[in-house]
Amino acid sequence: MDIWINRAGQHLGKYTLEDVQRGLDQGQFVATDLAWQEGMESWKPLSDFPGVHIPATPVEPLAPA
Repeated sequence: MDIWINRAGQHLGKYTLEDVQRGLDQGQFVATDLAWQEGMESWKPLSDFPGVHIPATPVEPLAPA
């Protein structure tokens, strides 16, 4: 199921869970980015999103393309 990601009001796109995890691991996403998927009542920070593991060592976020 697709996950939509938003940072500071900017839509970053929709991704699979695997893409989101890879993005966290590589610094494309950060724990405070908001995520939503169909069926959810509201957006949640990635740190609270089910199935996502936040890296122990934070990675400096990359600038959105």
